Amino acid sequence: MRKFIVLLFLFISFNSCRILDLRSAYEPPNGWIYQSITVNHFVSPKSELGSRQGKACITSWFNLYTTGDASIRTAAAIAGIKEIRAIDFEVNRYFGFVYEEFCLIVHGE
Repeated sequence: MRKFIVLLFLFISFNSCRILDLRSAYEPPNGWIYQSITVNHFVSPKSELGSRQGKACITSWFNLYTTGDASIRTAAAIAGIKEIRAIDFEVNRYFGFVYEEFCLIVHGE
């Protein structure tokens, strides 16, 4: 029982420290079991998003191994976008930190 309490304390402490990390202040709250959200980050003064959409992602396993390229340039190149009109980001997360996927979505022409 004592080991369980120690492990629970370490787990809670680990996840509490994640709140203090240097992520964007714009990031919405985390889902501890499951999270799947899409949030608008930037919209140009033009009202239409454009006919093309490019998506670039980063994935992480247990916050130990992270790989990918979620840059604006990569997302725009995937769809052949020359004029960016809006930028969204999408987060998919399972059990807090077991698996995370962060995608940047670029809209434009």
